[in-house]
Amino acid sequence: MRSTSGIVAEKKTGALTVPLSAVFDDQGRSRVFAVRDGKTVLRTVKKGIEDQESVEILDGLKEGETVLTAPDLSAREGVRIKPASSRA
Repeated sequence: MRSTSGIVAEKKTGALTVPLSAVFDDQGRSRVFAVRDGKTVLRTVKKGIEDQESVEILDGLKEGETVLTAPDLSAREGVRIKPASSRA
């Protein structure tokens, strides 16, 4: 028999969050790729609390900015991004 449990240590409402998969470590700093004027821009961010799905961003991004949710290893700054089509 196996059992898994978890404890919620802290919870915030109204925090700026991004998917955990959007944040990566680069030379000891937490980074994301934001999208500005259709191109990727590397941003250093300060992380807050996180769970299995998302991470709070304390500094480095503003509400409403677009980020790559799962950049691959070939992602780099200045690459033109075509937004994914919305499905109805």
